[in-house]
Amino acid sequence: MNFKKISVSVLAVTALAMSVFAAVEDLPVKSVNGKKYHYYTVQPKESLYSLSHKLGISRQEIIKYNPGVEDGLKAYEDLLFPYTPKGETTYTPTSEAVEDVVANSYVVKKGDTVYGLCRRFGISRDEFVALNPGAVDGLKAGETVRLRREGSVPSKSVAASETKERIAATHNNVSHSSSQSLSQSQTAGKEHTYTIKEGETLYHISKEHGTTVEAILSANPELDVTDYKMGMVIVIPSDTAENQEIAPAETIGFNPNANAQPQEDTAQETVVPVENEKIVVAVALPFNLNVEKADRQDKVYTEFYKGFLLAVDSMRNCGTPIKLMAFDTADNMDSVRKILANPILEEAQVIIAPGDMTQLNAFANYGKQHGIKVLNLFHVKDISYRINPSVMQGNIPHGNMYDKAADYLVNNLRGTTPVIIKSRNAASDKAEFLTALKGKMDERGMTALEIVFDDQLKADDLERLEGTGAFTFIPVTGKSDELQRILPALIEFKKSSINPDEVKLFGYPEWTTFRGDMSAKMLEMGTTVFSRFYTVPEDEKLKQVEDVFVRWYGAPMASLVPRQGLFGFDTGMYLINALKANGGDFSKFTPTYNGVQNGFDFQRSEGGGYVNNDLYIINFRTDGSVDKELL
Repeated sequence: MNFKKISVSVLAVTALAMSVFAAVEDLPVKSVNGKKYHYYTVQPKESLYSLSHKLGISRQEIIKYNPGVEDGLKAYEDLLFPYTPKGETTYTPTSEAVEDVVANSYVVKKGDTVYGLCRRFGISRDEFVALNPGAVDGLKAGETVRLRREGSVPSKSVAASETKERIAATHNNVSHSSSQSLSQSQTAGKEHTYTIKEGETLYHISKEHGTTVEAILSANPELDVTDYKMGMVIVIPSDTAENQEIAPAETIGFNPNANAQPQEDTAQETVVPVENEKIVVAVALPFNLNVEKADRQDKVYTEFYKGFLLAVDSMRNCGTPIKLMAFDTADNMDSVRKILANPILEEAQVIIAPGDMTQLNAFANYGKQHGIKVLNLFHVKDISYRINPSVMQGNIPHGNMYDKAADYLVNNLRGTTPVIIKSRNAASDKAEFLTALKGKMDERGMTALEIVFDDQLKADDLERLEGTGAFTFIPVTGKSDELQRILPALIEFKKSSINPDEVKLFGYPEWTTFRGDMSAKMLEMGTTVFSRFYTVPEDEKLKQVEDVFVRWYGAPMASLVPRQGLFGFDTGMYLINALKANGGDFSKFTPTYNGVQNGFDFQRSEGGGYVNNDLYIINFRTDGSVDKELL
C-alpha cells in the first residue's frame, strides 16, 4: 500500500474542504444600490448542485439569497450573498438560533453548512473553524459543534430591547387578514413595546403611533415586513409624532399624469382630490404562509405584495388615510369562503383577487353584490369584465392589444413598405395580429410584400428589395429561434442600404425578454416591439424603487418577467391615486398612470366593468438606447 500517496490525498481533501467552505466570504465584493454583497459569476454548465459544493453552502441558501435561480442557473449571471468582512460578523443570531442553541453548542441537522450556521448564530467563519477544527472535513448530521468558548458572549450582542421572547415572536407567520380596527398607542415620545393585534399591519401600526414603517423596521432588525402575526411583540421607536416630524425617507413620488416623474414633495398633488374619508384596498392572494416551503408562484404573490407596500409607504402623506387589508387565500376555496364571510371586507373599495378562475369568480360575485371593484391582475384571458360591472381587467386583452399595435404600425408605415417575412417550415404564432394588421392596411389601400425563406434567411432572399427603399420587416412569429434565423441577413441588408435608417424591424412582446447577443442585434437592427409592460434599464425611477426594495427587504427582486415587485408597486401607486380622485367610483375622473413597468388606463366596457387599455411601444435604437412610449 502506498502510504505516501494516501497522505497526499488526505491533505488534498483537507485543503479542498478548507477552500470550499471559505469560498463565499472569499468571493469578490461589489456594491448594489449602495449595499455591499459578495458575488459569484455563474459559469457555463454549472448547476445549483455543483455550485453548492463549490461554495460550501446548501442549494437552499443559494436560492434564499437569489430567489430567481430556483428553476436553474444562467451562465454569466451574478449571484449575490450577504457581505461580511473577513474574520468578522455583522449579523445577529436569528430567533431559531436562540431556540436551538444549548450551552454554547449546537447539534448539526441534515442540510446544515458552515456558512449557514455562521450566519444563523452570528459567528464569524474564523471563529467557527477555531472552535471546530474538524469542520474542514465537512459537517455531519447529529454531531455537536461549539459556537463559542465557555463564558464568552456573541461577537455582536443582542440589543437590550431584543429579548429572547421578542426575537422568537418576530419569526412567526402572518396572513395580514384585517378583522378589527387598530388600537390607539398607549405611549408616545419614548421607545416602548407593542403587541400586534389580529389583522394589524405595520403600516397601520406606524400611522397609529405617529412613526413610519422604516422606523419600526430599524427598531426591530429581525422583523420581516411580510412575515408577522397577532401576538408578536415589537418595539415602537421613540421618533413619534410628538418628538419629530415623520421624514419621508423612503417616499417614491410619481406623477401618474406626467410619465411618473418624481415629485419634489409627496404625491399628494398628483390627482384632483375629492371628499374621501379614506382609501381602502384589500389584497386577497395565495401567499400560502402556512406551507413549509413556498413554491415559485407563492413567491410571485409575496413579492407583488412587497412592492405594493412600498407604494403605500410612498403615498403615506397623500392627504387621505390609506387602509390596506391583506388576506391569504391559501389557494383553496375554503379559505376564500372564510375571507368573503368576514364583514370587514365590505369596507374595501377595491379587492385585488387571485388568478385562479374559480376563486376569481367568487370574488367577482361578491364585488357585484356589495358594489366593490374587483381588480383582476393575474388572469389575462378572463372576460368576466364584459358582463360584471364590478370587475376590472388589469391587462389589455389580446384582441385589443393586437388591434392597438396594428393601428400604431399602420400609422407609422407611411413612406415605408411593409415586408412580411416567414420561414417555409415554421408555423405562424401571430396570426391574430397579422389578421388585424391586414385589415387596417386594406382600409388604407396598403399592400405588403412577402418573403418566404427556407432554413435561414439569406441575402439572396432579399435581392428583389431595392437598396434605396424604406422597409419595415414584420416576422410571423415571436419565437427566438426564428428571430435568430432572420437577424443576420436583415442587419447586412440594412448596412448595405443607401438609407439604413429607413430599414427597421417590428416585433412582439416576447422579444423584450431577450438578452445578450440577441438584444445587441435588435439594437443594431433598430427594432420596435409592443408589450403590456416594460422596464427601461437606465430609468432613474427604476433604480430608485430597486434601491428602496433592497433596503426594506434585504435582497433584490427576483429576475422574472414581469418583475412582480414592480408590478405591485405600480399597481399600488395607480390605485391610491385613482381612489383618492374618484372615491371608488371609476365612472368619475380617474387619472391614468404610466409607471416604472406597468401602465393603467381603465376604460368602461359597454354593459360590464372596466378594462385596462394601456400598451407600450418599446424602441431599441441603433445608438444603443432603449425607450418606451405609452399608447
